[in-house]
Amino acid sequence: NKDINKDNWEYAKQDGIKRPISHTVYDNNGEIKYIENWNYNPDVFIKYQKKNKHGRILSLKKETLDEHSNLRQEDIFYDENGKIELAITATYIGANLVRFTCYDAKNPKESVSIFSEFSDNLKIKETIYSSEYKIEKILKAEYIDDIRTSITVFDSHNNKIKELLAK
Repeated sequence: NKDINKDNWEYAKQDGIKRPISHTVYDNNGEIKYIENWNYNPDVFIKYQKKNKHGRILSLKKETLDEHSNLRQEDIFYDENGKIELAITATYIGANLVRFTCYDAKNPKESVSIFSEFSDNLKIKETIYSSEYKIEKILKAEYIDDIRTSITVFDSHNNKIKELLAK
């Protein structure tokens, strides 16, 4: 039936800004396909949630902010049976991304974790871990007057693989 409304949006005004809070999508028979909900309250950790017609969570976004302005963001995607398909997590200290993790249940060997170290807001080291949490590579950066001059790549045994020089 072409006359069926396939979307229903709800909005709320906060601080003079009109934002979506709910979105319901219907199929051609007028049955719910999925529902999306947003929450902009800083005290609520779940910022976004998508559920199927049975109320099972398909995806969600969580944000946790501590008293030091450190932020952890998690995006999690589920299959129809509620099992995690993909999880992406980013942790920030101030503006610096210090940890990034991606888990792919369909391709677990492609999963990765990256830990970064900073000094005076300059990234000085990045350690890349495999899906088995074993070190794959280490990258170290050198700077002169806050300008990166080189990146040295090391293997899991701390053997130098190569050095990339800035031009």
